[in-house]
Amino acid sequence: MKTGDVVNFVSPPGMMPMETSGWKQQSPGLILNQKEKNGLSGFRPQVSYEVLWKNGERTFEWECYLEVISTA
Repeated sequence: MKTGDVVNFVSPPGMMPMETSGWKQQSPGLILNQKEKNGLSGFRPQVSYEVLWKNGERTFEWECYLEVISTA
């Protein structure tokens, strides 16, 4: 994933569809920025992305909640 990619929000495993329906309704979104946070020793860094959603809202999402639908 990189800046400029178009993404959809995907439900994390174990979450009820009603809990994530609002997030899915704002898809698709555009990745604006990437933030990397150092992980614990021996683990890979955690990556989150700033996303501009179709409703105009901006959020930061973990990579596991995003699905690329079009690359930049």
